[in-house]
Amino acid sequence: MRHAKMETGIAVLFAALVLTACKPATEKAYEQSFALRAARDVDSAGNTAMARYYLQRAMAEPAARAEAENFGRRIEERRLRTEDCVEAKKTDLAINQYPRIRHKHLFQMGVCLEESGDTTRALKFYEMAERANSAQPQLYIRRALLHLRTGNAPAATADFERAVTLNKEYPPALLNLALHRVVIGEKAGAESLLSQLKPVRANYAEIIADALQHQKEIASYFRGLHATH
Repeated sequence: MRHAKMETGIAVLFAALVLTACKPATEKAYEQSFALRAARDVDSAGNTAMARYYLQRAMAEPAARAEAENFGRRIEERRLRTEDCVEAKKTDLAINQYPRIRHKHLFQMGVCLEESGDTTRALKFYEMAERANSAQPQLYIRRALLHLRTGNAPAATADFERAVTLNKEYPPALLNLALHRVVIGEKAGAESLLSQLKPVRANYAEIIADALQHQKEIASYFRGLHATH
């Protein structure tokens, strides 16, 4: 019996080793690198600037470097595809005149324009979406991030807070407000949001905890970004 149990244990261990060896390199990279996972998560929450910060950290990890470079290329390719996106949204806006959904198309046009680098027109479309009675937290998150890019930190704070007010349980809104507070040095406010996220989105809570540990580095990174714009 003991011999049989030992054989079973060896078989399980061997199977685990085989599965690990067979995993794609990309999957392995994400499993081994917190910075890569953080970049993926904050990018999916709309915060490309913070994603680039985490990619910069991932670049310093030999096992993560190749995928960090691939991720950076995908972000750039997304930006280059925006011309088609803008044309498609023009069509949607011409066809869809229904007030109940028009705010969504106005918002999406703003996203396309922002990705293309046309921040002035993007802001106008976000404002039109707001006037069309949008109650989407995503609108205020995107506009807040755009305000940061253009150097309007007070407006960014107001929009991040508005996104949370609209849906106090929406994890991307909580994450982005917490990261913003980290950047501007409001540690207590970020910690409060960290406690809110722990029970609902452990991976987001882990990002905020990491950001608090690297607050000075992150603040310096973003000061450098704003100085070049």
